[in-house]
Amino acid sequence: MLSFFSSIRIRLLLLVALAWLPVLGFMLYSYQEQKQQAIIEGQESALHMAQMAAKDQDYLFEGARQLLVVMAQLPSVRNRDAEGCSQFLADLLEQFPVYENLGAVDSNGDLFCSAIPLTQKVHLADRDWFLRAIQTRSFVTGDYIIARVSGRPTLTNAFPVFDETDLLSIVVFAGIDLNWLDKFVTEAQLPEGSTLIVVDQSGTILTRYPDAEKWRGQSLPPSVFQQLLTQGQGVADHVGLDGVSRLYGFTRLCCTPWNSIYVQVGIPKEVVLAEANRSLVRNLSIFGLVILLSFAVARGGATLFIMRPLRALLNTIKRFNGGDFSVRVGRTSGGSELDQVAGALDQMASAVEVREAERNRTEEMLRVLSARAQALATTAARLNTHLDLQHVLDIVCQETTRSLLVSIAIVSLYDDTLDTLSCVSNCGLPEDFCDGVEALGLNAFLPQLKLGEAIFISRIQALSALHNTAWLDDLKVSAFTCNPLVHEGKLVGTLCVFIQDEERCFTDEEFTFLRAVSDQAAQAIVNARLYQALQEEQLSRAALLEKTISAQEDERKRIARELHDQTSQDLAALMLSLDTCALSLTAKGPGTEQHLLTAKALVGTILTNIHHLINDLRPSLLDDLGLASAILWYGEQRLKPMDIALDFQCNRMEARLPPPVEIALFRITQEALTNIVRHANATSVKVTLDVDDRTVFLAVEDNGVGFQITTVVPEQSDGRGLGLRGMQERVTTLGGELHIRSTPGQGTTIKVKVPLHKEGYTGV
Repeated sequence: MLSFFSSIRIRLLLLVALAWLPVLGFMLYSYQEQKQQAIIEGQESALHMAQMAAKDQDYLFEGARQLLVVMAQLPSVRNRDAEGCSQFLADLLEQFPVYENLGAVDSNGDLFCSAIPLTQKVHLADRDWFLRAIQTRSFVTGDYIIARVSGRPTLTNAFPVFDETDLLSIVVFAGIDLNWLDKFVTEAQLPEGSTLIVVDQSGTILTRYPDAEKWRGQSLPPSVFQQLLTQGQGVADHVGLDGVSRLYGFTRLCCTPWNSIYVQVGIPKEVVLAEANRSLVRNLSIFGLVILLSFAVARGGATLFIMRPLRALLNTIKRFNGGDFSVRVGRTSGGSELDQVAGALDQMASAVEVREAERNRTEEMLRVLSARAQALATTAARLNTHLDLQHVLDIVCQETTRSLLVSIAIVSLYDDTLDTLSCVSNCGLPEDFCDGVEALGLNAFLPQLKLGEAIFISRIQALSALHNTAWLDDLKVSAFTCNPLVHEGKLVGTLCVFIQDEERCFTDEEFTFLRAVSDQAAQAIVNARLYQALQEEQLSRAALLEKTISAQEDERKRIARELHDQTSQDLAALMLSLDTCALSLTAKGPGTEQHLLTAKALVGTILTNIHHLINDLRPSLLDDLGLASAILWYGEQRLKPMDIALDFQCNRMEARLPPPVEIALFRITQEALTNIVRHANATSVKVTLDVDDRTVFLAVEDNGVGFQITTVVPEQSDGRGLGLRGMQERVTTLGGELHIRSTPGQGTTIKVKVPLHKEGYTGV
């Protein structure tokens, strides 16, 4: 189906059809207008017919009233002459066949006079028209009934007659035969299929034209009857009881205090719209002929002026798609749009012929770039799976040589302390060649490498900055490139790739690839170093924990020895002295006072030893007087016996520091002074304690022998490393900083900086 509409000829025909769509729309709009006007006129005609029927009925009721007034004055009626009255009314009924019957009843409701001969006695006192006539004492109309005398449907009109004493004498009546509608319809010449219905106030059909007997006594639909009651007169459009759609007009026939009768005239909708439908069919037939003629003209013109040039274009395009880029339409002299398309197609063919060669070159480049990207992804995957530094460097060399199709690659690491490069991994070289690489003279390019600039040497022998190139000559190396490995702006190392083919030269894409590999290598080296540092940190922490536990055990042993060797012996001597004193008191001999003095001296010695132990564990001055007093006391206790001068300076210590800070700084000072006494051979020590609003500073300086920091940390067998690591741990716990500066022969300086938090510090 879609292929059918893809044809240009079909699309042109559709355009012609679309051009006629406004005409078709106008025709349909006109039909709707004509149809609506016909419906309005049909409804008005039906209403007019209903009004005519109502007027005819009004004339009939008025005639019945006048007739009854005349009948009431007849002597035979007033005298109740049954025979004479009946004969007269029979003659009168023949003259007015519109009436069903004429008659008179006495005050008891017995029928004594009838235009239709009576075969039996008829009692009419229960009829509504009789009761209403007595009640109103005037002309009345009864409800729809089946007459007891004639057996036909009728609407009875009655008129009461009273005597001289104003008592009811007789009631004369005239029953209107509802079949009068047949005569009215015939005279009105209603369209075929029209209906005329008379209903009472309850919605019951009194009569209907046609087929009165079939429909008499049935009820109208509630919605239709409700419209009659609500409006009284109007028009409607609905389906009748017989299932035929009609346009209706309705109105009241008469209206009394007891009843209302309505007449409804319906004209078939099909009859009303017949002319509009015939006009639509006629117009559509003419429109169809015009469309067919337009299609024929459009098809011929499309074939001549459009399809032939398009076929030529299509054949050219097919040959072009088949790879014949030399094909041309050649029809470019005309000024039509198709000629312009042909010219544009010829120009495009020429351009495509040129671009085809470029596309082939581009595809080749894309294949190379894809291979480079795959190599980068492989390199990144391999680097991310390993954290061993040497293994990472070996991977960098392997992936570089494999991706760039070279044999030799070298990775060197930069030592910022010595400001040199050292070879750590290579591919394509024996292990002993690393020394030769280091002697190649790459350190001369360090300033350029530190700036992140790559080095490319196209002819090694022509570069005077390089030396010891004999091994490069042996390997027939003609050129090389050296890329810096930079992480966060700092040089980490270099990646060098060597070319052994004199005709080989790196392309821009290969240089880009090499830079990408260098970036990955730099990150991998940093990650490996961080991992290595983390492992060393964990090992150092384990060693520190072991040393700390060992130091605690040693301290416990020392305290135990002190208690055993001094305190316990002094206590034993005290007991002996007290026993001697007791014996002396018992014997009342001389020397008791001397024994008591000896015991007292022993107690003093014991107290002094215990105080020494307590101060070694935690000086009471730290709790009582604060950090400054504790440091000053401890310094004098430790340094003066060793003839070491102490210079203690304390600034702005107006209030106590938080307990954790005081304890940590005291222990750091204690450890520093202990190390000075044991290892520094110093003659003077300066301790500075300074506090501001947010930070406390501690500095311990000596003029001792100093040491090489890198050879002491993390620890030495003599315990110095353990002390420094303990200081670092305490400062780190407080969120502070520890800096140690020492040079052999020039003394040592330890500086501590600890932040103070408002909730933990109550001073300044």
